[in-house]
Amino acid sequence: MNRLSFLAVGLVAVAAAATAQDSSVLRDFPYSRVPDGAGSLRATLDPALPGAIEDLQVGIYVYHPRRGDLEVRLISPEGTAVELFRGSPRDGRANLGGVFGLNLATAGDLGRFKGQDFMGDWTLEVKDTRRGGNGILVAWSLQATLGASTPTPTPTKQRFEVIVENTSADSAFTSPLAPGAWALHRRGTPLVAEGLEALAEDGNPAELETSLARDPDVRAHGVFDTPDGANVPGPAFPAGSYRFVVEAEAGDRLSLATMLGQTNDAFVATPLRGVELFDAQGRPLAERVLSGLELFDAGTEANEAPGMGPNQAPRQAGPDTGPAEGTLRPFSDSTRALPLASELVDVQVRRTADGYAIRLTNRSRALSSPLTPILVATHAAEVALFELDRPAPPGLEALAEDGNTQPLEQQLVANPRVGQVQVVGSAPWGPGASVEFDVRADRRTPRLSFATMIARSNDAFVAPGPDGVSLFDARGALLDAAALEALLRDRLAVFDAGTEANQAPGVGSTTAPLQAGPNTGPRDPNGNVRRYADSTNDLAQGWARVEVRDVDGRGTFEVTLHNTSDRTGYPGILTPAAYGLGDGSASFFRAGQRASSALAELAEDGGTTDYLAELRRAGVTSTGSTSAVQPGASVSFRVQASRRNHYLSFASMVVPSNDAFLTLGPQGVALLTPSGRIRSAGAIQRDLERMTAVWDAGSEANEAGGAGPSQPPATHEAGPAEGSGRLRPYADPVWALPAADRMVRVRIRPLR
Repeated sequence: MNRLSFLAVGLVAVAAAATAQDSSVLRDFPYSRVPDGAGSLRATLDPALPGAIEDLQVGIYVYHPRRGDLEVRLISPEGTAVELFRGSPRDGRANLGGVFGLNLATAGDLGRFKGQDFMGDWTLEVKDTRRGGNGILVAWSLQATLGASTPTPTPTKQRFEVIVENTSADSAFTSPLAPGAWALHRRGTPLVAEGLEALAEDGNPAELETSLARDPDVRAHGVFDTPDGANVPGPAFPAGSYRFVVEAEAGDRLSLATMLGQTNDAFVATPLRGVELFDAQGRPLAERVLSGLELFDAGTEANEAPGMGPNQAPRQAGPDTGPAEGTLRPFSDSTRALPLASELVDVQVRRTADGYAIRLTNRSRALSSPLTPILVATHAAEVALFELDRPAPPGLEALAEDGNTQPLEQQLVANPRVGQVQVVGSAPWGPGASVEFDVRADRRTPRLSFATMIARSNDAFVAPGPDGVSLFDARGALLDAAALEALLRDRLAVFDAGTEANQAPGVGSTTAPLQAGPNTGPRDPNGNVRRYADSTNDLAQGWARVEVRDVDGRGTFEVTLHNTSDRTGYPGILTPAAYGLGDGSASFFRAGQRASSALAELAEDGGTTDYLAELRRAGVTSTGSTSAVQPGASVSFRVQASRRNHYLSFASMVVPSNDAFLTLGPQGVALLTPSGRIRSAGAIQRDLERMTAVWDAGSEANEAGGAGPSQPPATHEAGPAEGSGRLRPYADPVWALPAADRMVRVRIRPLR
């Protein structure tokens, strides 16, 4: 047996005796950190030895204080993904070490790799599903028993039909797919080219296709832009699809990409180096559903809440209009956005003697909010807790607005088509807390529904759809625990009851628990139950007012800063303002650039000392700082203008927020004319009204409204950074999305 051992970075080969079969071992020691509770770590091994796999074993060692937080999968060069390990929160053991296929049980089937070519990029994906434990991938390895190598096949042509299906209707995030691009190639990553930004941000594949036409490694290319059943190009909505035909030769790889609509720059693609269409012997692969689809972040536009961002289609003003990641700009995010239900509630299911035990955990990542006691019911298929695009029943209104389960509980108990009804918990359960309940399976009442209010909202609630989920499969067999768990995770969504007008979560005066009493907020103008999707920016206007008064006619001005946020859906505090007079250049900061550390400190934590020192070094005069300003209050200060320095600006953090600050902009407002005369009061006031705005420092990712876990005054701990500005697997620490294969399915079949 010929054994090749590839060690660490150099992959040093060591040989032994030869027989009819080859066996290869690859090892890598990345010693890389696994993102804590957000995103995943990917490590790659690239064996140069061809041959069909007969047996495969995967060695791994991950340091982690709770191995039950981990999920691990392996992706082959052909794109086949096999789940190696799926942790359980009940597994409190530390570290994950051993060999899958030898002494570690494998969650999936390693036999799916049998017959595939060993040569190419193998990717190990390690995901930490819960915050609170730092993990490190210390080492991993592949050991394959291979069949005899075969000569390079003679190129043969084969036509394949490719179908790109939008399956997001069954996922936690429902979204259209935009037109995309495809390429046939034998090497390289042709999709990473000029034009990818236009595809990822605006769903326009034309520029990328032009780049593909110039790429010498691309044999054929095209776009898919007309959905099945349509006559004109457009998006493929949930349950819709695109299809196209390629003529490939043995050795060709297929790459494709499509924008995930209702995001800023997220796109679903094959692995960037493409997927195989032929086996190692040059035979066309049989019809299959591609595994290993990936969700990417182009890194060209700052991420907003999925489906709620003002800079996402169809809400954006036009193509290429969103701000770049990590840069200073006027604040444009939705202040009322809520994360996907998967980021609020984690689900674990286990079987019991007569049904299931279901455990729900309050994850509270982008939103730090308690959840109210849960109403749980089993029922017949004819029963639904609510209907989409219809007014909420009275019982649901009480639950969604005030967390009061009693009216809806009474309605369900009185319904003969409802079986088990229970209220789980006697008080709201906060971040990190869990509740557990038992469900009895009964074919007369085969569906499960439950609902819980997001306490720091007006009328938002989490539920697995209007009519819940079935506990039985199409054949009438009880679902196993893993299947029900996956189904609940996919179906859980955040809904707006439509009974009370929305405000910013965590700070709105009629959100619980800030409201004066139950059922006190104004009515929602929509009035129907719907998926929660509020893109309102409460910081866009009316949050503050600035007045300037000429004191002595010789350049002394009194400036009054009014905090008018008490009249908005986002009342908040202004921290002490750092102010001064500049020369009309970008003295205070530079729009579109990264914030200085001093300005980031002010915008994230309200500190003025370092920023004032920075302003003085930049030549800003008449500097100082004010006291904090509460909602409805004001503060005044004086400045002395000169012919050189007469442009007024300031910076004051908005609390609560991640890194929002009130300012008069990077240049400021002129108090004097170029010749040194005092401008008219009306002219100054008009400029003040135009320039007073809340800006985003771009130094910290924005969380949900005023209820983010990283926002002062609740905490002064640093929140996650906004983004690197680089192409990467999608792993936003705040606004998460489901895995690519939960939203898109790609089927490839050879044509006769």
